[in-house]
Amino acid sequence: MARDFHLKFPQWSGGDWVVGLGSYLFRQSNVIHVYCDYRRKSGSKLWDGYKVCTKAFAEKYPLTPLKSNPSVKLYRIPFGELETHHEEYMDKEHLAKQQATRPEQKVNKRLLNKRELEYRILQQKHQSEKNQSALEVVINIFCEGKKVNVYEINKNDYELEY
Repeated sequence: MARDFHLKFPQWSGGDWVVGLGSYLFRQSNVIHVYCDYRRKSGSKLWDGYKVCTKAFAEKYPLTPLKSNPSVKLYRIPFGELETHHEEYMDKEHLAKQQATRPEQKVNKRLLNKRELEYRILQQKHQSEKNQSALEVVINIFCEGKKVNVYEINKNDYELEY
């Protein structure tokens, strides 16, 4: 499960924003959701929502101690790279959800007895202009006089087994 982290303010480093994440954040979780609480002079946040940072991604950057408290070490990640990582991570997660195997729905089919089959054929003959049932034609063409089991899947769909 992901852990939430609210960034009070990013660091400005050489014309780019840098996000500092403490190594302690990754003790309980390998995924961090980074929210931005910092607001610009215009009142807008650097980003809305959250950005995802994984432990493996953060470890690409060296741990640097804070000047004020050397016992606290931070991964200093450029914001642009964090944003790119977030987009890639979300794309992978989306694909994984799409490709997750869903159990196939069991088709509810019922074997028709001889009387029901004759009734269905007569119904179709009555509705047809040529006085020929589509079901009867299919049985004659594909089964060529063999014993056939006809399953009714729903009102107008049938499955033949021979």
